[in-house]
Amino acid sequence: MAFLKAGARFGVNMDTIDLNILFSGAITLANTGRIYADGALGDRVALFGRFSFDGAGRLAGGELNHIQENLSGFLHFDVSGFSASATRIVGLAADGDMQTAFQLILNGDDSLLGVSFDDVLRGYDGDDTIDGGGGYDTITGGEGGDVIVSGTNHGAGDSYLRGDAGDDSIVGGIRFDDINGNIGRDTIRGREGDDWVVGGQDGDLLYGDAGADQVYGNMGDDAGFGGAGNDTLRGGQGSDVLQGEAGDDFISGDRGTDTVAGGGGADIFNTFAGAGMDRVLDFNGGEGDRVRVEGGVAYTVNQVGTDVLVNLGGPDVLILVGVQLSSLPAGWIFSA
Repeated sequence: MAFLKAGARFGVNMDTIDLNILFSGAITLANTGRIYADGALGDRVALFGRFSFDGAGRLAGGELNHIQENLSGFLHFDVSGFSASATRIVGLAADGDMQTAFQLILNGDDSLLGVSFDDVLRGYDGDDTIDGGGGYDTITGGEGGDVIVSGTNHGAGDSYLRGDAGDDSIVGGIRFDDINGNIGRDTIRGREGDDWVVGGQDGDLLYGDAGADQVYGNMGDDAGFGGAGNDTLRGGQGSDVLQGEAGDDFISGDRGTDTVAGGGGADIFNTFAGAGMDRVLDFNGGEGDRVRVEGGVAYTVNQVGTDVLVNLGGPDVLILVGVQLSSLPAGWIFSA
């Protein structure tokens, strides 16, 4: 398991790290355990492991297990706890292909820790734990079931967080977060801020938490909760469960057989041709709840037993559970 951490004075951008000091600087130490390459103004790349050299003193083989880079005398990043071919990693760095180098280094269940600056962190394969440490971070988990947090203090900057494949756990920060679980059964929390919380594929568990959030299940049978704030919740495809909770929410089960609830506040429940059958569990006209029929589609309204049915034809029907049609106020349903 590898561990990558940023220094206290710099953000780490794994897309732009190049280790050029190895080739443009002066080799000030080279023995079987370490190699130092020094540049100007306190810049240094240090390699640690077990190395062998040819007759001309050039790196010929061995194992690399630790890389450290300093800029202006301060730590930029440190990655340790891995085992890789020294000549392979150095060769990739010489070719400007640090992405492949990092894939070889971070190919297990790794830990990555950013700082309060703007980081770009990628987990690649394995079940990784990635903490942005605050700042405006871009984090991608890669393959595996990853745990992604925008910061140890739940990030004071905007974040771009992606789970990729695997069953991931992703937590946003106190500002805007753009979060997508992608493939796998993911659990996502937006926390504070007006967040985008998207499940991607498979059945996901989604929480907008505080703020005016966009919660979108996308594909799969998802469960979405808006939390506090005026949220927008959409189920996407599949049989979804959506709950707006506090605030004036916009809720659309979208396609499939969905179960939705608004919670407190004046909520809008959306339906359209092709939406399938949706059930609204807590429609309350007295609180200002309304039904929106999207696209100007013709509809009929009927009392069936204890429920009100908004019928758009065929299988498309919105059921207001436990509601009396005669008690609904004017304007409770509209087309848009």
